[in-house]
Amino acid sequence: MEQKFLSSNCANYHLKTLFISFLILFFDQIIKHKIRSSGEFYVCNKGISFGIIIPEYFLWLIFGIISSIGLFFYIKTFRKIVIYKYSYIGVGFIFGGVFSNIIDRYIFHCILDYILPFWQKLPIFNIADLFIFLGSCFLLLLIYKKQN
Repeated sequence: MEQKFLSSNCANYHLKTLFISFLILFFDQIIKHKIRSSGEFYVCNKGISFGIIIPEYFLWLIFGIISSIGLFFYIKTFRKIVIYKYSYIGVGFIFGGVFSNIIDRYIFHCILDYILPFWQKLPIFNIADLFIFLGSCFLLLLIYKKQN
């Protein structure tokens, strides 16, 4: 029964994940383009999380290693992930946010951050960062719900 479920839904799962990823990537890139072209506030973050600066070649090396590990675990645990209803939403959020930030890093050699929280205790971030966070929380919530 499980094998039939997986084989019938794998293509559908991938299409939904790609669609969500593309929407987030497109949405974030459009916002970033409008902000850059209109001269509104943004920060060109050359570092990683919280503005920590590391050499760019090291950054790409880290990204390659993390991407390889992430892809390995995604492929290895794909059958388990598909079983969670709506997990494609979380995976799509994460992929869309990650790829939008990769585009920034490749084209501008930095990530364009433009959301400054009004209480200013948090670092500046962007929509892609927000979707990476939300997708991670969503997947953790699904896994927690399924186990309890």
